[in-house]
Amino acid sequence: MIFIGICGPSNSGKSSLCEELIKKYDAGWIEVDHYIKDKKDIPFKGKYRNWELPKNHRFDKLLADLKKLSSDKTISHPIYSWKKGKVKGDRKIKPKKIIFIEGFYLFSDKKIRDMLDVKIYLNITSKELRKRRTCNEEGYEWDKREYLDKVYFPMYQRYGITQKEYADYIINANVSLQEVEEKVKKIVESKLHS
Repeated sequence: MIFIGICGPSNSGKSSLCEELIKKYDAGWIEVDHYIKDKKDIPFKGKYRNWELPKNHRFDKLLADLKKLSSDKTISHPIYSWKKGKVKGDRKIKPKKIIFIEGFYLFSDKKIRDMLDVKIYLNITSKELRKRRTCNEEGYEWDKREYLDKVYFPMYQRYGITQKEYADYIINANVSLQEVEEKVKKIVESKLHS
């Protein structure tokens, strides 16, 4: 079993990339965003809850699930309801030759990093992030422009961008999804045939 970690900021293309890769390789897909604590346990930064902290994630549960998969056991992957602010159910993931694990703060936990066979960071400029990030003042708090300026970008500079140092590969994600996908496929293929 090969664990391939894909890290990078929101809107860098992690989920879209994994949607394509799991079809190509008949792989499993773990979304770290669903391993997040209940909304009531998310601390505030000013008037907004700070969803951008690594410690908001349940890395202990993720680590246990990775260990189960590596022992050829099926896991119950949580399904987080952003509307309710808590886990609302789960989906089963069976052991497969390749498991993709993606998340903004995936590399922030050393025990998780040590489980990954390949670590890929999707690098994107702040300018491109702003372009891709649509703001909806009536939607979730993290969709508001003020949240982006006062919470998201400061946390990205402090905790997000620093994860590049742990990556085996840093890929320019300012380009099209197809270009990113081709680069990642080459990495996967080299791992499969090494």
